[in-house]
Amino acid sequence: MEKLLHDHAGNEREMMEQELKAYDDYNRIRKNLLKLDVKYQEVISLRYFEQKTNTEISEILDKNEGTIKSLLSRGLEKLRNTL
Repeated sequence: MEKLLHDHAGNEREMMEQELKAYDDYNRIRKNLLKLDVKYQEVISLRYFEQKTNTEISEILDKNEGTIKSLLSRGLEKLRNTL
C-alpha cells in the first residue's frame, strides 16, 4: 500500500511538472508571437489557438487559401527563429 501511495505521488508530481512546462512553453510562444507582424499573428493565432482550418481562415481574413498557407509557413519560420 505504501509503495502504491509513493508511486501515485510520484506520478502526480511528474504530471504537475509536465503541465508547468507546457504552460511555460505556451507563454513563451504567445510572447514571441506578439513580436511578429500582425499578418503572421492573425493566421497563427487563428490556426493554432482557435483551431480554425485554412479554409476558415481564408474566409475570415478574406484572403485566398494559398496566401494563408504562405503566411502560416513564413510566420511559423519567423516564430521558430525567435524561440
